[in-house]
Amino acid sequence: MMLKPTSKRMSGLKEVLASVLESTRPSPREREAIIRVGRELLSKVEEATRQACDIDVRPVMAGSVAKGTMMKDPDLDIFLLFPPGTDHDTLERLGLEIGTRSLDRPTRKYTQHPYITGGFGGFAADIVPCLDIKKGGKVQTAVDRTPHHTEYVGSRLTEGMEAEVVLLKSFLKGIGAYGAEETVRGFSGYLAELMVLYFGGFIPVLTHLSSLEVKGPAPGGCEEIRSENTGDDPLEPLLFDRRDLLDQAPVEKRRYLELFRNDRYIVIDPIDPGRNVASPIASQTLDLIIRACSSFLGDPSLGYFHPFTKRPNRPEEGTRNDLKGGVLVSVPLPEGDPGMIMSQLRKDLIKASRELVRGGFDDVRMRYLISMPSGHPLDPNYLKGRYVWEGGSDGPRIFISLDADPAILDEEFVHSGPPVGNRQGDNFRSKHGRENVFEQDGNLMVRKRRTLREVGPMFLRYWNDASHPSGFKGIEPTFHPEGEAGTTWLQGVLQRGQDLWDHPLNGKVN
Repeated sequence: MMLKPTSKRMSGLKEVLASVLESTRPSPREREAIIRVGRELLSKVEEATRQACDIDVRPVMAGSVAKGTMMKDPDLDIFLLFPPGTDHDTLERLGLEIGTRSLDRPTRKYTQHPYITGGFGGFAADIVPCLDIKKGGKVQTAVDRTPHHTEYVGSRLTEGMEAEVVLLKSFLKGIGAYGAEETVRGFSGYLAELMVLYFGGFIPVLTHLSSLEVKGPAPGGCEEIRSENTGDDPLEPLLFDRRDLLDQAPVEKRRYLELFRNDRYIVIDPIDPGRNVASPIASQTLDLIIRACSSFLGDPSLGYFHPFTKRPNRPEEGTRNDLKGGVLVSVPLPEGDPGMIMSQLRKDLIKASRELVRGGFDDVRMRYLISMPSGHPLDPNYLKGRYVWEGGSDGPRIFISLDADPAILDEEFVHSGPPVGNRQGDNFRSKHGRENVFEQDGNLMVRKRRTLREVGPMFLRYWNDASHPSGFKGIEPTFHPEGEAGTTWLQGVLQRGQDLWDHPLNGKVN
């Protein structure tokens, strides 16, 4: 149901939004300092480019600083525009060299190719190489569009709308849904800016999002894998075809519904009409956003916004422990890039859920979270999501709750063989004993006994036998029987995660 703030709530809403902007948006003096440091970095990168390159490479400021949508303590993003046709090796080699010359504490990171992250003038900074493509031209790296995104947004946002973008980014950060990377699978900064341009402000964006239909019961404090596909249909695409927003002409909506049929939410990139900016958003993340928007509009509170929300999450006193039927296993959190680790974990659990269904279960549900000891350092990219909880004492671990229907499989099951009359029939009869094979529905069948009937042992067998992605090779799971010391609070956390879903961030869902 679409919600709008009533007149009684407007006063409180204005106070909340004013407090958010005061805490998240740089003051005029801070803004001047950020811009000054950004210009100094750009000059240093230009000098490093002249020293390192014998080709025409053009450094430009990008990101929120260039668009005026920065929050306090922003990252400084400099993009190195290489001539079209530059080969990948040259792009990588020179990009890394320029970045290393320009930043303090330079460190390599990766998208489709390496880039340098580090610090400058008290701010975090990224130096990212890309190709200087024409608008609408063929993209060769994931970031080639970014300079055109910067120009598009920067030329259309007014000063008042910049504040609306800051509010939306702060809200999305607060609920754990800001970022297109694998650790979050939510709204990118560019998408947040586009939404404000399209709808005109923070409250209109939330009003639109609160009107969307929730599709699944995904828990708020965990992530979830289900064996059953909800079969979500794409929502009506948002096209930037109004005169004030038009850049590259989009095609008909029906074509986008077919092109992006696997994406639930569709926002067409105004500078590249063949791209869905919202494709990284996971369905359960969208569901959380919808519920949080509805809840906030019904009862505005600072608790929805960064920096007022805190991560990692902590269980509350008296957290309920009524997670029924769940089996708990855990694995150590592997070292490595957080986005790659989370992507590999999801792929592993999806494969496991399919194997469990093949083993006889009708429906499998896996909820997982990361547990970290109090005060343990953890890559900040994990903390952008909503599935990291503080507690335990055994190092960072991934805890997985397993639920399946039925709880226990029958002792016997019918195994289907080849069709009757198939040339493989004799082999099937010999393998299983001719006296045991029977015909049913045109196929040869045999009754077999199960060695494993419960989801926990079957999951452990799959995990130990499976070929895992590199981050999880050699990592063995631990089974946590009910009542084991240290698991009671974790079961409570999983229930608390469900509570957060039912009532996002303790807000009231109307």
